[in-house]
Amino acid sequence: MTMKRLLLTFLLLAAVPGFARTSPPQCLFQTYSTLDGMTHDRIADIYTDSRGFVWVCTWYGVSRFDGYTFKNFSTTPGDFSPLSHHRFVSVSEDSNGHLWFTTYNLHVYRLNRYTEQFEDVVSLIDGVDSKHYRMTHCLHDGDGGTWVAIAGLGVARFADGADAAPVRVDAFFDAPVLGGDVAAMYLDDRGGAWIAAADGQLNHIAAGERTARTLCETAAPAFAFTADAASVYCATPGGGPRREAERQSRPLAGRRGSADSHRR
Repeated sequence: MTMKRLLLTFLLLAAVPGFARTSPPQCLFQTYSTLDGMTHDRIADIYTDSRGFVWVCTWYGVSRFDGYTFKNFSTTPGDFSPLSHHRFVSVSEDSNGHLWFTTYNLHVYRLNRYTEQFEDVVSLIDGVDSKHYRMTHCLHDGDGGTWVAIAGLGVARFADGADAAPVRVDAFFDAPVLGGDVAAMYLDDRGGAWIAAADGQLNHIAAGERTARTLCETAAPAFAFTADAASVYCATPGGGPRREAERQSRPLAGRRGSADSHRR
């Protein structure tokens, strides 16, 4: 079984009457490749969307699988596609069902689920060269918003709806205001954004707000976030355990550092 011939395998667990916990699962393997319609055999990412379609990011475009056949999305000379690269490395879905893709040169695009057309979202930001930039983070909130961090520039919040309307820029937060490039970013369940900058500045943006509030500064930038029902926590290398409470869009929001954590 070579990589050229086979890179995509779907695993289906078969229901077995009287299945015992100690028994190994019985599996059915179905293999797919370019011979079945995929655009390329080299795969970087795979994702199943909210409608059940399987999206496969390959070295030459994206393949969408409906359980029977593949539909391919890519760019070719003269097709007026906004795509700057044909190699796709990641895919995610926003709360309205639109797909967001990252290409090998770290550009980000939205695929409108209704028109099935790619949109160059960064070209919508005033003053940004959409041909030369590097995306570092792309996260989706629960209200149709997508937050994109761009190295050296800042963070853009895009908004869309559950229709064919194009995406729009809802807000932009400059890197100098945030404290430099984004080191880590987290979206809480109330629509707030927590942004850790490279100089150690920790920022919070409440849902719907267009200004960032600086909560504190740490000796080293936070690199990871998590949350429970009441609080948001962040980890910083060598900072020692610490927790602060900040009442904003959540009943309680806090931060805690870890002395021994490190970034991969």
